[in-house]
Amino acid sequence: EMIVVIALPLTIGISFLAEPIWTIFYGYSAVGSSVLRFSIYTALFNTLYLAIIAILQGLNKFKVAYITGIGGFFLNALLDVPLMMLFHKIGLPAYLGAISATVIGYSFSVIFSLKHLKDKHNVSYKPAIKVSVITLIPITCMILVLLGLNIFVPFDAQNKLSSLLTLIIKSTLGGGVYLFISYKIGLLERIFGKSNLERILRKVTFNKFEIGNQNED
Repeated sequence: EMIVVIALPLTIGISFLAEPIWTIFYGYSAVGSSVLRFSIYTALFNTLYLAIIAILQGLNKFKVAYITGIGGFFLNALLDVPLMMLFHKIGLPAYLGAISATVIGYSFSVIFSLKHLKDKHNVSYKPAIKVSVITLIPITCMILVLLGLNIFVPFDAQNKLSSLLTLIIKSTLGGGVYLFISYKIGLLERIFGKSNLERILRKVTFNKFEIGNQNED
């Protein structure tokens, strides 16, 4: 649940802001920013994969962890070149094929591991699915804000200062909207717990903020 609430919006945000981020660190490159825009999603699947592997290892299921890891690796290697050739043939950048192969490989490992946990340890994914659906609300609002800012905030992709200002404005407003809505619908409290969330908010607001009573799910 925490991966969904934290890593997913962060990944989407970086994807939307790939151009100014790339320009700030490496200078302007249409290809470079495009690669970052899509390849960042492999980091999301990698995070999910590592979290699940850690759970398997904690349960002493090392054999399952090795099988899923090796299986995902070979599936990635098997699909890498064919997907690159396919994407190139249909007029899309070849690197999207490599990214897709990586995502498919991680997906195989994740799905295989989740199925094992469900079958052997009777793990229920209903709470995680519910959180994922709820998270779509603030994520959608964040995306709408970022799309709106693309219209009203001027941006020179080849200028590092312009890229930095754009990144600050969009990340602050987009992230702020996501956190505010997540808080108002009780998503942050559900993930972090009321006491932990209240302690965090007190620190960042210098003891000027206190969580009011919210209805529990």
